[in-house]
Amino acid sequence: MFKDTNITFLTLLGSFGSALAFLAAITTLWAQTPTEDGLKNFAFALAVAFATVLGNLVMVGAYSLSSKRAANGVAQLVSKWMAVTLFIVGLFATSILFSEGLNTWFS
Repeated sequence: MFKDTNITFLTLLGSFGSALAFLAAITTLWAQTPTEDGLKNFAFALAVAFATVLGNLVMVGAYSLSSKRAANGVAQLVSKWMAVTLFIVGLFATSILFSEGLNTWFS
């Protein structure tokens, strides 16, 4: 089923979807954030989510460029693993910063 699916494209879709979800949540909470620290954490969360989308877009480009050269090359494998790693690390970092922004209501 997933044999012909490009994993780098799927991680790009996942990072774009998570960035949109964080954008929607943060824009809802932005006006009611009680402190400047919460606003900074929310802003950094959005920056990390945007950087994750850009990084995964670069990985899709690297995969497509390497697929022109060789059918199953090392560059394709590296770009697949880098895309997955970038997606997971970006999602964790964004989630942590979003949680820190939410913690300003309770401190």
